[in-house]
This record gives sequence, structure tokens and C-alpha cells, in this order.
Amino acid sequence: MNLQLPRLGLPPPVCGRLVQAAVIRALIFGTECRQVSARARTLRRWQVFLNGICRGICHQRIKNMREDQVTQRDLTKKAGLWNIKTYVWLGQLRYLGHLVVYLTTELKTYPFWLAT
Repeated sequence: MNLQLPRLGLPPPVCGRLVQAAVIRALIFGTECRQVSARARTLRRWQVFLNGICRGICHQRIKNMREDQVTQRDLTKKAGLWNIKTYVWLGQLRYLGHLVVYLTTELKTYPFWLAT
């Protein structure tokens, strides 16, 4: 991923949107309906993976970050990405919203099922 995205010649925000749409969605698939602990090693590994992709998008190496006075937060902001915990949290909120809509529609149609 770090090698392929820079070859496309797209600006970092566009590459960030591509990563959000494809990579992050596939990475956190299934976390909506199961518990993900904030202390889990899984979240840390996902964040390290996302940080590597972000450095690749912005053409920044770890050894040059101190000289260039750039932090990882600056790079993620430049690429338009968020923390991995934020993506998991948003997915869980979307899932809960889906459940609320599903339950309210089921409760509205429930009397019709009782009448038949």
C-alpha cells in the first residue's frame, strides 16, 4: 500500500479518501456488532498499520520526521485521516442507529402480525 499509492500521483487528501473507502472499511469490518476493547492489541496494530500508510501517502520517512519537524498527527491531518478508534466508534454508532430504525419499524408492523 505504501508503494502503490504514491505511484498514482494523487494528492494526499485524495489518497486519504481512497484509504478510508477501501482499506479502513475492510480493516474494521465486523467491529460494529462486537465489542472492541480500547486496550486491545488489535487496535494498536491497526493504528500502527494506518500510520505507516499515512507516512507513505505523505512521502515521509520516520528518520526524517524530526529534522522536518513533522509529527504523525500532522501527517494524518494532511492526508485527511482520523484515529482508528474514531473509525471503530463511528461504525458502532452507525450500527446502533440501524438497530433503532429496525426496531421502530418492527414495532410499528408488529400489531399487523398479531392480527393475522
